[in-house]
Amino acid sequence: MGGLRRGDLLLHAGGVHDAQSLQRLPFGEAIGTRPPITVRRGDAMVDVIAVPTELATGTRE
Repeated sequence: MGGLRRGDLLLHAGGVHDAQSLQRLPFGEAIGTRPPITVRRGDAMVDVIAVPTELATGTRE
């Protein structure tokens, strides 16, 4: 099963290597794409698939 999980530590996302670059990404362009993402999950580095989508109005965590 792919995708991000709670507790994953983001190591690499579509050529982004630091928090500042991640915040500057034009997220509208990323919606619907499959950027390469690597996370640290426990003691392992894992490549995951996560497709960014728009949040629905009124969505809460």
